[in-house]
Amino acid sequence: MLRKALTLGMVFIFALSLLAVSMVTCLTYDAEAGGNGHAHLDCTNRITGASGTFHHHPGDPPWDCTHRTD
Repeated sequence: MLRKALTLGMVFIFALSLLAVSMVTCLTYDAEAGGNGHAHLDCTNRITGASGTFHHHPGDPPWDCTHRTD
């Protein structure tokens, strides 16, 4: 019984370790995917005609955005 509990505990800890590694990898990849922090969005509002540069999408439509890395 004790051996079974220890085995299940080790499997649980191993699964949590894999989950933590995958989360860190995913978050790091997402952070780097935008051009090492230099990317931005050039957006234009279809209703008002206003335009701007954003690091994150300004929201749902009516914004049309183009991803820029320069």
